[in-house]
Amino acid sequence: MLKDKLDHKSLINEIINIYKQELLIYKQIFKLTKDQQQAIEKKEWQNLKQIIEDKEKKIDNIEQLEAQLISYKKQLAQQNNLQLDANEFKEVIENTYQVMHRINKLEKDNREQIINQKNKVQKKMKDINTGLNINRAYDGAVNNYEGKFIDNKK
Repeated sequence: MLKDKLDHKSLINEIINIYKQELLIYKQIFKLTKDQQQAIEKKEWQNLKQIIEDKEKKIDNIEQLEAQLISYKKQLAQQNNLQLDANEFKEVIENTYQVMHRINKLEKDNREQIINQKNKVQKKMKDINTGLNINRAYDGAVNNYEGKFIDNKK
């Protein structure tokens, strides 16, 4: 019976530790998302690409941790008479979701900025094309013929 309680306790501690690791990774993703926002504002496209790649790696890390969590949760579900340290568990989960919510909001803002940047570039391209068409219209009307007068008095 004592061994079962230790197993329960160690299992719960592992789950809490995984959630703490996830929270740290989500905080790193949040920082990367802020960096992404600055890169968009400064139009640093290469830097933006690197930031997105870094975020993808962090997300892969979270997916690996989630796979571990599923395993631990299954083991936990199979055990009976479980007593959780609910306060710490709840706190870690709430912190994780708060960070996830902030990341989601920043991502939404970043998407809007990218769309605005794209629309500005499209408008500039349209204005440039309109200007080119106007220039072509005037340039095309010019011919290289000299004016000739016919003298009827000869």
